[in-house]
Amino acid sequence: GDYLMAIPHEFTGILTVILWIVGILLGLGIGIWAGRLIGIFLGWMVANSLDMNIGRGGRFGRQVGGLLGAFGGIGLGIYGATQFAAFIIQHAPH
Repeated sequence: GDYLMAIPHEFTGILTVILWIVGILLGLGIGIWAGRLIGIFLGWMVANSLDMNIGRGGRFGRQVGGLLGAFGGIGLGIYGATQFAAFIIQHAPH
């Protein structure tokens, strides 16, 4: 019965690493996707208000948005993984 109650320290270490990797990859994917989408719309709006080529504005916005989204996504992924790992370690029976 005691075997299931205690999570070995090595396991929480491995779990933390896995959570970090998953969090970063998820954050990166979602961040790039959302950033590009938002970037395209913002690019269109800026291009429209400056009487520029809307297609060019959208492409530029997508590149910038994707880049910013990637950084933001990595940050959120790390934050989420850290919070989740802390929660598991805190609530895991020792």
